[in-house]
Amino acid sequence: MESYRFFTQQFGLPSITNEDGVASELKSYDQLAVGLPKDNLTLLSLAQKLGGEIQRQAPTASDRAKLQETVRYAPVDIKQVWTVGITKNHGVASESLLFEMSNGLTANGIWVRAIDAREDAPVTIVLNDGDKDSSAAAVSEIVNRGDQALSFDPTLIGSSWKDQNPYMLAEMIDGVGERPIGLQTAQLVRVAHWAAQRTMLPKVHVEADGMRSQLDVLIAAAIEPELFSKIAVHHGIKSLRYVLDHPVTFYDAPELFCLDLYKEFDLDRISALAGSVEQSDDLESPAK
Repeated sequence: MESYRFFTQQFGLPSITNEDGVASELKSYDQLAVGLPKDNLTLLSLAQKLGGEIQRQAPTASDRAKLQETVRYAPVDIKQVWTVGITKNHGVASESLLFEMSNGLTANGIWVRAIDAREDAPVTIVLNDGDKDSSAAAVSEIVNRGDQALSFDPTLIGSSWKDQNPYMLAEMIDGVGERPIGLQTAQLVRVAHWAAQRTMLPKVHVEADGMRSQLDVLIAAAIEPELFSKIAVHHGIKSLRYVLDHPVTFYDAPELFCLDLYKEFDLDRISALAGSVEQSDDLESPAK
């Protein structure tokens, strides 16, 4: 009321001459406070409840097409591979690569091999939720046994994205009807074909460390199982329900928030679509 009097004086507004009955209409905080039912569900608890009620049938051949539709998977081509650095040190050679995709997005990787390794030695593509540096131990093990390794960061993952607010790009991707997980999977599949052609081998191995990379790898193997000879997962999750039961945010893992993916699939169902691809996993402690 004091504010109204101030404005009437400053701007010549008409003053209130009759306030009879106003006081009886004013309510205290306690009178205005509205409680919630005892068992009221939050958005999260509602999602957990609905998720627990989903019953899924055994996967069929048609589920592969449904998975592609759900993640908006569309094949992508490599427009150009740029070699941005080469090193040779202590018997190991590495190439830093930038993959320019036909849809305008980019991915990057480092190809590592022993200098005296055969050019047709088996290759393992390594993905890590952290970045390529986090894959150093896995890459070292691969190279030490005489194989080749491609440490690969798809769009939104890796050190080059840490200061770029990748979740904002993910929001725009969702806004135009695409899905970040579908774009990443398409990049992985295309780069796997490129790696197989480079080594003149029909199939490649792939390793994933962390739940984001795990989902990329499993979906890629489900869509093109004939491309992968073996997939290995470290620090992954047993079920997509992990995202509902733990404080995983869109900011931390935007590709895991894919519309209808949880409704139609879980990780075991996606893994089953990979068919005869050899699979191993270490799911005891998901990556942070």
